Amino acid sequence: MSSGTIVFELSLPSKWPPESEVVVYQGLMEGAKVRVSIRPDASIQFLCVKAGEVHELITPRLNMPDYANLKVAFTWGGDDGARAAINGELLHGTLDPSECISITSRDRVPTGLREKLVVSLPVGLNLPEERLIRSLLELQERVVHADRIHLLEASSILRRILLDAHPLAHSVNRTYKCRIKFPVVPERVDDNAPEGSTYTYINLSPLYASNDEVRLVSWDQFLALIAVRGKDEAFTVREVLDVCANVKGGVHFDDPKSEIADQLLNLDKQFQPALIDASLHAVADLSWCVQRGLRPLVENILDTNGGKES
Repeated sequence: MSSGTIVFELSLPSKWPPESEVVVYQGLMEGAKVRVSIRPDASIQFLCVKAGEVHELITPRLNMPDYANLKVAFTWGGDDGARAAINGELLHGTLDPSECISITSRDRVPTGLREKLVVSLPVGLNLPEERLIRSLLELQERVVHADRIHLLEASSILRRILLDAHPLAHSVNRTYKCRIKFPVVPERVDDNAPEGSTYTYINLSPLYASNDEVRLVSWDQFLALIAVRGKDEAFTVREVLDVCANVKGGVHFDDPKSEIADQLLNLDKQFQPALIDASLHAVADLSWCVQRGLRPLVENILDTNGGKES
């Protein structure tokens, strides 16, 4: 019998409960197709299918705020069957289906982390300045398309901006000397999540977050943040971008040169949130953090050269 645990965060897309069924998560883990949907009767369905095995949990009715932010863990297989934890509330198949369970969610506000950069490029920018701004504009267009090729291209842009021997953002900032800080919502540990082999995808740039969750981190701190977790490994922003750009084909198709790269490539085969490799899935969120963090530098360039942000 297959078994596993998956952990993820989501923001409900509508008032609670929705008027019709909404699929809020769909992915692959070790060959198991996992699907999570919210239903108009105020319940959530967790479904896992692998090689004809079906593991399902339909929660009792849930009472929660509109547009709630949820930290979710779903476990299937094993002696306890299918179980879930939502914001610390443990749910399992032996609960009374007529019961209504209240789920609390922190007050959330728009983070602004995914606001698009719209600029009118002035004449007279030097080549690195124009290259940086155009790279950021291309980056945000690439990540709108949630497919492998666009996300691989995004990883190559991020490598150019952040990881090259002479990162483009550093080169441009020598003139402007902006204090670059990246806004992120770091990982939160849920002590009530079911135990088990867990793959965790960490959304560093959610649309909504609690007031106290957004942090401003330095360049080095950002690159050292955990973006994806495997069973026994954790992968930083730097490692995810390096593997996507230099091994998976963003820039090069090279053989992995480290144990970390091997581990992340193996994770990508086993875990595909939103049906896309875990590492590539993380690239979109990292891209919004970078675009937002470099915005003061862009504004400084435009102010100095007579341009403007539209």
